[in-house]
Amino acid sequence: MLISLSGTPGTGKTTVAKILSMTGFKVISMNRIAEGFLDERDQQRDSHVVDMEALVEAMKTGRLSILEENETHTIIEGHLSHHLPVDFTIVFRTSPAVLEKRLYSRGYHTEKVRENMEAEALGVISVEAMERGVPVYEIDTTHTSPQEVAERFRDIVAMLENETKPEKIKGLKPQEIIDYTEEIMGWY
Repeated sequence: MLISLSGTPGTGKTTVAKILSMTGFKVISMNRIAEGFLDERDQQRDSHVVDMEALVEAMKTGRLSILEENETHTIIEGHLSHHLPVDFTIVFRTSPAVLEKRLYSRGYHTEKVRENMEAEALGVISVEAMERGVPVYEIDTTHTSPQEVAERFRDIVAMLENETKPEKIKGLKPQEIIDYTEEIMGWY
């Protein structure tokens, strides 16, 4: 099973991915996969632009293989991973107010912090993931420990693997949508 672990920067993807890698999941960084598919550098955002079309095409045609023969679960961790041909996506969500503090502590500049807060408030990554037509689940990481988030992640994988109904897992709703749009109102 190929799993996208996506979310806005600062939602806890890398931290939880490290925990999951110690519990039997193979984890691949989206940054590593994207290395051979970089276009120009976006100076305004201080980041590289990934040629997602070429990357997706390479995966679909087998020129870029992610899964190895005997693997059961491989996680692709990164805020662009939901664009890849995966079996399902789990999106980490965090309150924009909390996200703001996390991003400033990482040294992000104000414009980049604001852009990520707005994307999180509007659920941009979740919407993009849902447009791909694969199951999408959200986990709120705002006030949840990384260990608890990893446990919730494992529960979702087990549910899909065993074809269990989502409502059988404590606290999980099918295609759960976390809504932070109310936080936007306080910005203006």
